[in-house]
Amino acid sequence: MKKTCLTLASAALGALALSTLAAPFAYVPNEESGTISVIDTSTDQVVKEIKAGDKPRGLAVSRDGKKLYVSDQPHNSLVVIDLEKLERVDSIFLGESPEGVGISPDGKWIVAAVEGSNSIAFINTQTSRKEFLVKVRGENPELHLGLRALARVASRVRARTAHASRQEQDDCQSQRLTHHRHRLGSHVPL
Repeated sequence: MKKTCLTLASAALGALALSTLAAPFAYVPNEESGTISVIDTSTDQVVKEIKAGDKPRGLAVSRDGKKLYVSDQPHNSLVVIDLEKLERVDSIFLGESPEGVGISPDGKWIVAAVEGSNSIAFINTQTSRKEFLVKVRGENPELHLGLRALARVASRVRARTAHASRQEQDDCQSQRLTHHRHRLGSHVPL
């Protein structure tokens, strides 16, 4: 009987430990301390403070829940935090005074408002590289635009960039053919 009770108690403690590890968390940037508070939403308790630059502003969690992206305004960067290790693993330069951060619905893009250039930076989550900026008409963007709209912008800009690259390749090919035609005589068809 005593052994059965100990086994049941061990199983219950193991299940409690697993549920604690799998508990959903909330992340709160603290500008004054330069940290992110990790809050266990099942207990409403702060369980960890993570250093995230000098003045963390906006943040977004990756779709798989493994990374946290945080803008660090004084360092003009996007801090990447590994949520399994609960530590900083990367920093990506964004430009002067990054603010709000969001993630596209498909999880492929992190977007960040960059006040200094009045633009939105698009960061590829696969490569952790800033791929391009989209200028906004106003000043000091904060990134309150719907993320679906930003995802559409990203796909249009990428498609336009790919089209421009193909057009440049076609233009270069045409120029090479024209050059060879002049060199070889006008009987070479374009």
